[in-house]
Amino acid sequence: WLFPWGDNYDATRANVGENQRFPGTTPVNATPLDVSESGVFNLVGNVQEFIRGSRVSENSTWRVGKGADWQDQGFFWAIGSNEVHIGLEHSAEEIGFRCVVEKDSQGGQR
Repeated sequence: WLFPWGDNYDATRANVGENQRFPGTTPVNATPLDVSESGVFNLVGNVQEFIRGSRVSENSTWRVGKGADWQDQGFFWAIGSNEVHIGLEHSAEEIGFRCVVEKDSQGGQR
């Protein structure tokens, strides 16, 4: 799927720039339709998220961000293959992170 809920984009499901209902970041439960099949909320909008790993280009190291934030065009930035490079010293209200626990194929924690 292109988006957590399927291949058809719907800005009304998420806190993104095309959805004028939200003036800034929101609590997780503010967009109950921006949820993946696995039950993960806000993968399309609200804040961009740092992901594990970094990239090196032009002699600089960058953190990698995914997803759209509340100001972005969700149709473009929420597609899973897109990423943004964020400077190591950069911080902003539209960038966050997500704490997760990885599980192995038997359901145990790694």
